[in-house]
Amino acid sequence: YVDQSVRVVHRLRQMKPQAMLLAGSRLGPPAANEALDVELGRYVRSGGRVVVVGDDELNHDSVVLPRRLGAYDLVVALAERGYRNASLIDYDSDSTAGRAWLEGIADAARQTGMRIDHSPEPVLSGSREAGQAAMAALIQTSNDIDVVIASTDMLAIGAMRAMRQAGIEPGSGLAVAGFGNALNSSDVLPSLTTVDLSLAKAGVAAVDLAVGAAGPQPVRLAVDARVLIRDSTPER
Repeated sequence: YVDQSVRVVHRLRQMKPQAMLLAGSRLGPPAANEALDVELGRYVRSGGRVVVVGDDELNHDSVVLPRRLGAYDLVVALAERGYRNASLIDYDSDSTAGRAWLEGIADAARQTGMRIDHSPEPVLSGSREAGQAAMAALIQTSNDIDVVIASTDMLAIGAMRAMRQAGIEPGSGLAVAGFGNALNSSDVLPSLTTVDLSLAKAGVAAVDLAVGAAGPQPVRLAVDARVLIRDSTPER
C-alpha cells in the first residue's frame, strides 16, 4: 500500500542512504502516489537519489517495465495462433502494474476481435494456489474458452494443476499463457507461454541511474517485452 511505502521511505530517509531503488507496483489510484512523491522529494532535496523500477507515475528517474505492451503483444500472438475466446485470471488489478496489464489486454482484444472473459473466482494473490482455485471455478462456469491468460506465471501454473484435476490436459485440451517469465515457467509440462519483461536489464539500468549524475529533469528509460511462445499454446 502507498501509506506503508511512505512509512518505509521515511524510515530509510532517516538512515541517509546514498540512493533508493523502488521496485514493484503500488496500489490505489494515481493520486494516491502524491504522498509518496512528497516523501521522496524530501529525500532528494537532502542529497539522495531515487530510481523507480516498474512504472513512471512518480516524478523521479524511472525504468519502466513494458507491462501494457507485453500484454498487448501476447494477445496479438495468441490471436495469430488461432485463439478467439480467452478468459483472464488476474490479480492486483488495483495497482499501477495490474491496470497496465489489463489495458494492454483490452487494447489487443479490440484490435484482434478476441473475446475476453474473467474468472468468476476472486483472485486474492498471485500464487499457484490462487490460480488453481480460480481455474477450478472457471471450469464449472465456462466451456467455450480456448485459452486462459493469467497475469502471473504462478497463477498460470496453478491453473494447469486445476485443469489436470478436471481431466483437461493443458496445451492440448485448453491453452494457457502466463506473464513475467518466472524462472521455472520453461520447466513445467507443458512449457508455459509467457512474456519476458527484461527484469535483469531493468535492474542494471536502475543501478546505473542511481550511481550516475542527476539531471535537471527525471529520466525515463524503457526495456523491451518479449513474447515467449511455448508448448502450452500450440497453433489451432
